[in-house]
Amino acid sequence: LASPGEPQAAQAQSGDRKSGVDSLTVQQFQDVPDSNPFSTFINRLYTDGVISGYTCGGANPPEPCVPPANLPYYRPASNVPRGQMGKFVDQARHVPGIDINTSTRIDPLFSQSDAATGVGVWGQTGGVGSPRDYRHINAGVYAEAYGVPGPIPNPTNGSVGLDAYSTSDNGAWITTGDPTNFYGLYVATGGATLGLNASDPNSDLNVGGDLVVHGSKTGYVVDIMRNTGTTDLHPGEVATMGTQAAGPAQLGEIPVPSVSAAGVAYNTGVVGVVDQLWVPADPNAAAGSKASTGYYDNKATTIKPGQYIGVVTLGAYKTVKVDATNGPIHVGDLLTSSASPGIAMKATNKLAAMGAVIGKAMGNLETGTGVIPVMVTLK
Repeated sequence: LASPGEPQAAQAQSGDRKSGVDSLTVQQFQDVPDSNPFSTFINRLYTDGVISGYTCGGANPPEPCVPPANLPYYRPASNVPRGQMGKFVDQARHVPGIDINTSTRIDPLFSQSDAATGVGVWGQTGGVGSPRDYRHINAGVYAEAYGVPGPIPNPTNGSVGLDAYSTSDNGAWITTGDPTNFYGLYVATGGATLGLNASDPNSDLNVGGDLVVHGSKTGYVVDIMRNTGTTDLHPGEVATMGTQAAGPAQLGEIPVPSVSAAGVAYNTGVVGVVDQLWVPADPNAAAGSKASTGYYDNKATTIKPGQYIGVVTLGAYKTVKVDATNGPIHVGDLLTSSASPGIAMKATNKLAAMGAVIGKAMGNLETGTGVIPVMVTLK
């Protein structure tokens, strides 16, 4: 328990998580008013079902009922026999879940409709935030951490196995001490979804080892390469194999091809279409951060010489730069490299196109230059 001199403001940081009621502002016992330095803890034990007190009107000793609430009495100054202590400990042991709150917020956090029914472990920490309206029903683990002020989203989650939310760090860190025999994260059924929300539909999944998929795959395939040419590369341009760069030739166990913008018609060295800038892992970055694992920067529009890049080598991709000078381009036409750096054209010479095909056009361009979607199929 806290010492009698603990400020009331420090005690008023959290309420009854399970019922959604702010137990700190509701007097539960007639003889434990809000002025009692231990009212915070006594009220919480009552709402958690650990203690019940003595019904008013009893005869030993006589304690009057005070309308309209007719509250029970706790008798905070009485000694606790060993028998009662056993009851307290046993009932506390059977309270559903563990409630851990290290928040420094003084705002009326739980004056909102904050309900968490049947939470296995509730952990909360952080700085000043805004009141929010959360409802987490039957969560195995609920954890939230705030690093910056600002509005907080208002999700409603039911029967959540693990609900982890953070504004400035990892939502969840899961590892194992025996990687030989156990998984850091094992999902038996239901699968896993990352980054599926309206405001930020993009999210990365970084796998340090092998990725084994027993079902189908959706989306295009990207390989990490390095721009070793003398000019910048941009999304949608055609890349071709170039002179191998000095320095690291692979990321982990994967060889990293050196590429540049294709600038020769029917170039058999074509390797795909430029997608996004790849930022390699920084060995000095904080463990578990994006920088420590490497990531795609989907906001970058230029990949400079020496930088790494994701190149689409298979599948449907949204954009490829094309030139219709060699003939109008229609859906289904084979595409190859042109004399213009990074620009594709229609492959009219089928013999020369052997080994130089980038893919098949998924759009039309009658004249001039432009962009169309492409089915990348290197042949």
